[in-house]
Amino acid sequence: GAKPLYVREGGTIPVTSCLERLLGTSAVHLSLGQASDNAHLENERMSLRAFYKGKEVLKRFFAELARERAGCADKAGLDG
Repeated sequence: GAKPLYVREGGTIPVTSCLERLLGTSAVHLSLGQASDNAHLENERMSLRAFYKGKEVLKRFFAELARERAGCADKAGLDG
């Protein structure tokens, strides 16, 4: 129920723009770690709590994506 907090940090993934062009669609990055995880550094880590919360985020994201797709197919008279 809480509004998301949008935080811009970290690097880019160079292949993203290439994939967007090839696939003809936008990409979504769902960051599941924290700044304290030391991404790509010595002692890189991810807490189990963040891992399991990330798993739940992905589960909800894909469920919502499926609902949206089904709704679009219904409106277009297609069989999803």
